[in-house]
Amino acid sequence: MQNNALGREGFGDVASIGLAWKLTLMGLLAMGNTMAWRWGGREERQAALLLLGSIMAAMLLTIHQYTETELGVLAADGLLLIGLARLALVSKHFWPMWAVAFQLVGAMVHLASLMVAELDADAYAVGANFWSLSVIMAFSAGLWCEVRPFRHDR
Repeated sequence: MQNNALGREGFGDVASIGLAWKLTLMGLLAMGNTMAWRWGGREERQAALLLLGSIMAAMLLTIHQYTETELGVLAADGLLLIGLARLALVSKHFWPMWAVAFQLVGAMVHLASLMVAELDADAYAVGANFWSLSVIMAFSAGLWCEVRPFRHDR
């Protein structure tokens, strides 16, 4: 572990936790997608595709390693926000509202980074990426709690 500017131990640079973070996200996303295709309906499958596309786009569009605003990731997160909001408006389930709320906070982190002259890459990366995990957890928990009990083998 490295000492940060305040003398406390930190995680080091963003790249040092990048692989573990990506593997965690992809594992949770794989679990959520499996549940969506097994138990979910049309809405759940649409959400699974939205999440998969957004996370893959964000991984491909991260250019500056969060030392400045990641405009490509902001665009991917904005499109995901719009897709999830559309889904939440027509869904009979509660989990899409949670997913939209978490995604909105994640998008706001990107917008806030536009207003800061010097970004702390670690804080920005964690702030932006934490909400991706929250969206996936809302999706997976919603599938588990709301959808699975109502689905029978087809």
